[in-house]
Amino acid sequence: MNAMTCEQAREQIDLLAAGECDPPTRAAVEQHLSGCAACAADYAESRRLLALLDQHWSEAGIERLRRRIDAEARPVRRLRLFSPLVRRSLAAAAVILIAAGLVTWLPNWDGSKTAEPQLALLVRPGEAPFRFEEIAPAKVRANPPPAEALTLKAQALKALEADLVEAQREGKLPMPPLVSVDLALVNRDKKPIELTIGDLEPTLAMELEGANVIRIAATSAEPPAYLRRQSVHLEPGKQFALHIDRLIAGSPGKLEYIYLTEPGDYTLTVQLRVRIDERVVTVTGDPVRIKFEK
Repeated sequence: MNAMTCEQAREQIDLLAAGECDPPTRAAVEQHLSGCAACAADYAESRRLLALLDQHWSEAGIERLRRRIDAEARPVRRLRLFSPLVRRSLAAAAVILIAAGLVTWLPNWDGSKTAEPQLALLVRPGEAPFRFEEIAPAKVRANPPPAEALTLKAQALKALEADLVEAQREGKLPMPPLVSVDLALVNRDKKPIELTIGDLEPTLAMELEGANVIRIAATSAEPPAYLRRQSVHLEPGKQFALHIDRLIAGSPGKLEYIYLTEPGDYTLTVQLRVRIDERVVTVTGDPVRIKFEK
């Protein structure tokens, strides 16, 4: 095969990068690239785009793309009259697909991947068991015969929730249980971050697994200190502490009081939403065990 011109080589560069050239064409293009810096740069750019595709598309998507190119390219090789034109179209289509994928998965691409801030949430409950505060009516606390216990308890819990809803309407909700749980936001990134707490809805979510839990909206209540809006500057490796003193979740103006109906062991999972610049970041702490005793 005669030496290729730059125009002929560029018609094959994208297919060469995708591994879709037949052996003679591949040899001719590679020979041309070894002596032409401009075409070699074009080839390097095609390989870079394919590498980005490999990184940000699933293997299944890449395989589908390769099968489609292969299915289109094989009959074209037999119709040599149309080979240059059709091959160029296929290469252009492949590059368009790559570009579309990059727009979808990398909207902020500027030559380097923008990583999510490395923020961790540590949850540390107090060591001593917390005091269980009775809010259930006497018939829930009594010891009825086993055959009636579950029925009476379910009825009492339903009545208790109704009482709490009524108290909420009247602005007389009792405070939820006292706790002592410390949260620590840790900047594990290599650069400082500026974060804002308390301007997202909800700011804080608390899930309690254990005995019966009742959750009541407390929209008119005063937010605790740990849910009020504040801005924080965190240097790498530093942490910012929040202290939870009652089972109150949500956000200012949309609080949620969490009540326990009986003592025992509970598993608490805390999720905190913060804003870093214009980005919303949600961090979840590892579940921790807390105990309530009479």
